[in-house]
Amino acid sequence: MKNYRGFHRFRALLAALIFTAFFSGAAQAADSCVVLVYHHFATDTPASTSVTPELFEAHLRYLKQNNFNVIFLSEAMELYRQQQPFPSKCVVLTADDAYRSVYSSAMPLLRQYEFPMTIFVTTEGVQRGFGVYMTWEQMREIQGSGLIEYGNHSHTHEHFILRKDGETESQYRQRLRGDFTRARDILKEELGSDHGLFAYPYGEYNREMMEVLRELGYMGIAQHSGAMSHRSDAMVITRFPMAAQFAEMGEFRVKVNSRALPVLSAEPSDPVLRDHDNPYTLTMTLERGNFRENDLACYMSFQGRVPVTWLERGEDTATIEVKTPRPPGKGRTRINCTAPAARGNFFYWYSHPIFNLSDPQALD
Repeated sequence: MKNYRGFHRFRALLAALIFTAFFSGAAQAADSCVVLVYHHFATDTPASTSVTPELFEAHLRYLKQNNFNVIFLSEAMELYRQQQPFPSKCVVLTADDAYRSVYSSAMPLLRQYEFPMTIFVTTEGVQRGFGVYMTWEQMREIQGSGLIEYGNHSHTHEHFILRKDGETESQYRQRLRGDFTRARDILKEELGSDHGLFAYPYGEYNREMMEVLRELGYMGIAQHSGAMSHRSDAMVITRFPMAAQFAEMGEFRVKVNSRALPVLSAEPSDPVLRDHDNPYTLTMTLERGNFRENDLACYMSFQGRVPVTWLERGEDTATIEVKTPRPPGKGRTRINCTAPAARGNFFYWYSHPIFNLSDPQALD
């Protein structure tokens, strides 16, 4: 059954790519793929990381009725690596942590709609038999459907952007490498492969984590909003979080139909905040194209809309500056920038994470 479904999934993906290649109207869509991240599928888990099974089914129904091409993340990343077009209306479903509600609530719906999902596993909790997670037996069972693949979510699921007291950079990198490879080895033994995909715990990452993961042959999967594109950084693949009000159908429709804002570069590139006391300045170079430049708007967590200054508009590129009126808050914040399409009823989207470590407890 797994091989049969895998064959038909391959045929569907191939057909979508052929359609994209021959119909120029889909060319813009082929440069973006929307990746969604879920955690719990339940009513008795934290609202900030949960959707109800009923809402998840509404998501799947919308995707099915509107002819979205739902593919594995590994398939999307292979197209990214080869710089091949994504299928039109490309969507990827992911779930972090391998919670038991994936098995009890999400999996029956995935079978019903025949949609694949990529699940990122935190191996320590599963190894220790914590009841909130699926067991290895359950994970192997649903893997056999041909609709599930797995990725690395670390062994211990710590705030890895924080160093231990007295820890040198060499010791820090050694700790990162040890945790990530331990999870990799367990996943290989229990499930066969992690597909070279690593989802950052809490969506947190820094320069050292990216370098260690790159050395280990991974691509990094983040947890801040925006569609991925062929311009995306392989160590910072964006995903739209699906939980609470951010997963309601109105928001869901906007997000799955969005495209990646064509950002060529963004500074600062390291999301860890170095200056805690002053307003934050983000400078971006964009490829000019099918978005309404004068309607581009940026928003900062807990500060609302922030000013956008166009520094330069060339024939093909433009440079903008986004400056927040106040310093970023403690913990995890972000700047979201969106622009409506000049042609088409959808938005372009870019998100820039900021991690303020001045109070480590604010990350919890």
